[in-house]
Parts: sequence; C-alpha cells; structure tokens
Amino acid sequence: MNIGGAPNDFIITNDVNGKLAPKKGHGAMGLNYIIATHSSATYPTPDDGDHTTGIYNVTLIGEIKLFAGTNAPDGWKFCQGQTLLVANYGILFGIIGTIYGGDGVNNFSLPDLRGAVPVQIGSRAGSTSWPDLGERSN
Repeated sequence: MNIGGAPNDFIITNDVNGKLAPKKGHGAMGLNYIIATHSSATYPTPDDGDHTTGIYNVTLIGEIKLFAGTNAPDGWKFCQGQTLLVANYGILFGIIGTIYGGDGVNNFSLPDLRGAVPVQIGSRAGSTSWPDLGERSN
C-alpha cells in the first residue's frame, strides 16, 4: 500500500518475518479501480448463484474491483471521476446518484479513486470514524 504519491514515499510491505513493515522507495504495484456500469443483474438473488454458500457469479452494477489492465473491460469504467450521462447509465445513476458529483438531471460522476484506498463508511469500536460516503480524506 502506497502511503504517499511520489516514488520515494513509504510503501507497506511484508518484512522477512512476514509482518507488515514500511519499505522506502519501491515495491508498489500500479493497479486501477474499475466500476461496473452494466450487468446481467442489478442485485444478487439466490438464483444467481449458490445460495447455500453465498457465492454469486454475477457482476453487480456499481461494483468496484481492482484491475491490472490498461483498458477497462466491456461494461466497466475506470474510477477516475469522469462524468457520465444519466440517459446512458440510468441504472448506475439510480444506485450511486450524485454522491461523487454531477447535476443529477443530465449527468453524474464516478468516484475518483486514483491514488486512493477505499474504506468502509462508519466507525470501528474505539477509533475515529471513517469518511462519510463519497468523502475523501487526506
């Protein structure tokens, strides 16, 4: 995990004992976040997979994944804050709305996750709270 943004910033990596430790200068891997814009299902249902194990073999609209490629697959967009038309991506707009920007009538924005690590909203017991949905902390 890159703690900064420049090549000489600290990287979190495994040390010789297998524990996480800071490592300066190298060891990072460039990956992109992608978001599903189209899918065979909006929400998973028991018919979409094995409901006894909770494994579903569908992509959900609005699902975000790490991706190592340079071109987003069909039905996916890079999470780079771009603005999309509501008319072309109505289901995705219905799920994320204007949390990440846009006018909410003609357009809306995708999250910009370049150089970011997404975290769950809310708080953990005994710690400070995470950012609100759509917020970015530095």
